[in-house]
Amino acid sequence: MSKTQLQQDLETRNNNVVPLNAATSTEINGTSESLPLTYSNKDLQKRYTVSNRQVRNYVSTVKDAYPWLEDELKVGNKYTELTVQLIDSFKESGMSSSRWIEHIHDENVDKLQVHEVEVIEESTGVDGWLNSSALATYNQSQETTSTLATYDYQQTNYLTIGQRSLEDSQSKLTNTRSQSFDLSNRLLTQLSLLAQDKQMQEVAQQQEIAADIDSYAIQQAHIQLAKILKGEQLAREVDALYRKGVSPEEIGKMLNSLQSASFNGDVEGKKS
Repeated sequence: MSKTQLQQDLETRNNNVVPLNAATSTEINGTSESLPLTYSNKDLQKRYTVSNRQVRNYVSTVKDAYPWLEDELKVGNKYTELTVQLIDSFKESGMSSSRWIEHIHDENVDKLQVHEVEVIEESTGVDGWLNSSALATYNQSQETTSTLATYDYQQTNYLTIGQRSLEDSQSKLTNTRSQSFDLSNRLLTQLSLLAQDKQMQEVAQQQEIAADIDSYAIQQAHIQLAKILKGEQLAREVDALYRKGVSPEEIGKMLNSLQSASFNGDVEGKKS
C-alpha cells in the first residue's frame, strides 16, 4: 500500500530532525561556544499563542509519540529546538493527538520496540540483554495485543452491519405504513362515488377495498355509508356502536340490510 503525501511529509520532517547533541559545537581554539537554542514555557505560549496548559498538552503529545527521545526534549527547565520541531510537525499534520501518536508509532516500529525493551531491561535489572523468559513474555504480550486489536476491529464491523440492518428494517416499516395510508385514501375516494350512485356494485367495491385496510378505515367507511343512506343521525349511531364495542361485522350486516331496503324502495317507487 502506498503511503499518503501526509505520511511522506511527516517521515521527511522526522528524518531531518536534528538531535540536541548535534546542535552544540565548540570552536577549535576554544574561545567561544555555541549554546543550544532552548525555549521556556512562556516562549512557547507566545510562539503558538496558547495557554500554559495547552503548551503542556503539546509537550505531552510529543513525549507520547517519541518516548525514545524523552531525554533530548528538555535541558533543565527549558525545551529544546527538537521539541519545537516536533510540536510544529504535530500541528502541521492536522491530526488529533491520539491519531498522530499512532501514526508516529506505526512509522517508527523498530525504535519503539527497542525503547520498550530498554524499559523492560531497566525495570527487571537486566543490563544489556534480556533472558529468554523475559523475551518470551514480551513477545506473548505483543501477540495478545494484536489479537485484541483484531477482535475490536471485528466487533466494530459487526456493529456496523447490525446498524445497517436496523436502518433497512426501519425503511421497510415506513414504506409499509405509507402503503396503508394509500389504501385508506383509496377507500375515501370510493366512498365519494357512493354519494352520486347508490348501487350494489359500488357497495361491493367498497367492501372489497375495506377488506385490505385496517379497522379504523373500516369504521370511517361505515360512518360515511350510514351518512349516505340515512344522514347524520345514522352516522352518529354507527359511531356510537363502535364506541360500545360492537364488531365491524355486525355493523356491516346492519348497513347492508338498510342499503338493500333502500335499494328495493327505489325500485318499487320507479315501478309505481
